[in-house]
Amino acid sequence: MRRRILHILFVLLACTACRSAGGPSGTLQEGDMFVDFPLSGGKAFSEYAGRGTYVLVYGWASWSAPSVTQLSRLEAESAELAAGKVNALALALCDTPADAASIAARRAPSVPLAVSEDAAPVRLLGVDTLPVLMLFGPDGTLLKRDLRWRDLPKILRYTGGN
Repeated sequence: MRRRILHILFVLLACTACRSAGGPSGTLQEGDMFVDFPLSGGKAFSEYAGRGTYVLVYGWASWSAPSVTQLSRLEAESAELAAGKVNALALALCDTPADAASIAARRAPSVPLAVSEDAAPVRLLGVDTLPVLMLFGPDGTLLKRDLRWRDLPKILRYTGGN
């Protein structure tokens, strides 16, 4: 019990520290064009969004037990998403590349992984809780934020899938 309480406190402190760090001042709203931000390994968010395909972004962190659990769901749904012309992206927020890669390799090995070590994307994307699902359009516009897994059939119909 004590260990669980310490884990919850750690998650709350990590979220608070991550959200209070510097970053873009605005939060993307539905209909806004994405704003690029750096990812680990010298990559940028623009390597995934705004490239002519729909992108379902799953925001998670290795230190967030609920988001790690649902990462397997992203793996399970990735084939259906691909058939519906939607690319899935596991975006680890306020995380270390090593921790995120270790978990993603076990939970969602076929889903592309992007890692942000700083708080800029948390503030920019308006992430209040983890996990979070967002859909970006082919041109990079944020189409829908705060999606749920039960919205998947609707997403697939919207994007031209089954």
